[in-house]
Amino acid sequence: MVDKNAKAPNVRSGDDMNPVLAKIIKITALVVIVALVVVITLVVIEFINRNKKDESAFDDKAVLVLSDFNVIINNEGISELTSTDVKDIMKKVDSDDNIYFYFYYGSLVDDIEEELKSIKTIDLKEPIFFIDLEADLPTEDGSAVDYYLAVIRSNQKLVDLNIATVLDAKDSSGDNVVKYKSFIVVYNEDKGNEGINGNPFEIVKTSKSVLEILNAFEQIVEEE
Repeated sequence: MVDKNAKAPNVRSGDDMNPVLAKIIKITALVVIVALVVVITLVVIEFINRNKKDESAFDDKAVLVLSDFNVIINNEGISELTSTDVKDIMKKVDSDDNIYFYFYYGSLVDDIEEELKSIKTIDLKEPIFFIDLEADLPTEDGSAVDYYLAVIRSNQKLVDLNIATVLDAKDSSGDNVVKYKSFIVVYNEDKGNEGINGNPFEIVKTSKSVLEILNAFEQIVEEE
């Protein structure tokens, strides 16, 4: 005789789950966890690489402002310099020493990666100054002025060395991109005093020659 008041036995969830299905679910969960770990790892790596890329090679270097550039090439005296770093470097420079001005375009730094690697290791006390030709000072109305370009284009000694050719030459891409993504102007006061035709400047424009100069500077010694 059937007892109508009898209760059905409790059945726990999963008691009737197929063992194969349970195994598949466990494997799927593990795969999802591994995938998440991989994605998170890739995101972290990308974040680190992006931060490294954003670090400028010029962050701890002697970046030169226009007024200090004019003081140096016009021999106006160390006391007229505005940057302490520049003053410290110039105190050790004699009239027969070479001073190096490294000109580059901020938007084209990806094209001078080898030079940037070398620049990062140059000791701060070396007589080389860095100038972004695109870091133009804004005027009162907010527009930009090609202040450095105007100065070096109008310097007669640089004009004699065809500085305009260096600035205006375009590469072979046809996209109106400058040919010389960077160049170095070497300044030597004594050479400018060598007679009526003396010129204190020398322009170094090929990538190979620029890199040779950069690599010749004393390098930073990392402390152990």
